[in-house]
Amino acid sequence: SRGGPTAIWNLVALCKHHHRVKHDAGWTLTMTPDGHCTWTDPHHRHYATHPINHHELAA
Repeated sequence: SRGGPTAIWNLVALCKHHHRVKHDAGWTLTMTPDGHCTWTDPHHRHYATHPINHHELAA
């Protein structure tokens, strides 16, 4: 609800645990146009993720 518009380019697949964390007070999740996500915890520490290219894995 606070992460921008509901659009295909703004979607991220999360497991149940990380979906709950995303809605916990103090946590934010931001995503770049190329699919990299950065989690920010309540203490302002940042955790970067790197998306898996499933198309490359299937080749």
